[in-house]
Amino acid sequence: RVITNNTVGKGIRLTYPKLASQNLKDYWWKWAETKAIDFEGRVTLYGLQRLVMRTVAESGEAIVLRRRYSKGILPIQIQVVEGDYLDHTRNEEQLYGGGYIMQGVEFDSEGRRVAYYLWDRHPSDAFNNKVRRVPAEDVLHVYEALRPGQVRGVPFGTSAMIRLRDFDEYEDAELIRKKIAACFSVFVTDPNGDPSSSSDIDRLEKVEPGIVEYLEPGKEVTFAAPPAAEGYEEYSRKILQAISGGYGITYEAL
Repeated sequence: RVITNNTVGKGIRLTYPKLASQNLKDYWWKWAETKAIDFEGRVTLYGLQRLVMRTVAESGEAIVLRRRYSKGILPIQIQVVEGDYLDHTRNEEQLYGGGYIMQGVEFDSEGRRVAYYLWDRHPSDAFNNKVRRVPAEDVLHVYEALRPGQVRGVPFGTSAMIRLRDFDEYEDAELIRKKIAACFSVFVTDPNGDPSSSSDIDRLEKVEPGIVEYLEPGKEVTFAAPPAAEGYEEYSRKILQAISGGYGITYEAL
């Protein structure tokens, strides 16, 4: 959410040129600023922008498809799908004409993208799912290119994933420690008792608020002192600073 808010905010908006006709403005408003632009009919152009940015931050990439639709305001609609829709298992070293396929992306002999191999539904949906070849002119493959020749995107915060797991386990351990500390125990000892006597074995007493108890001569009461949780705040601050650096945002925002 932080990354999306600082990247697109409420949406990157169009500034109309001075010579733009009112007819052009009307078409743009009816198409881009209404749900007519969305293939799924849920959000406007600005909602699609936020969806794409959130998907890139979470999954590393987003696939934006241009869908032909003759019954709308304009004959084009936009569909956003996850990068999982790419058939990453499709790899071919040599195609007719010198091209090749890498991780579901088809390139020509000179290394330009010419097509994408996409599932009709999410690959986790096992029913009637087929792969189709979609020309590159109808696809926007949105991701941050971190090196030349990179085919797929890398999720934001990848470098912080191990720290996130460690911090989750650390918080679980602290929670268990707190639960144990809340269940303090009371021990009653009798230095003068007879070890061979079994009359008090399996005796279970309760500690109640405001109770006054008189002990028998020779018996003592001690309370268990569970270890205190030390350094929790300092450790949390340090690891969250490292995690925020992995996501490229400030510690305060995180």
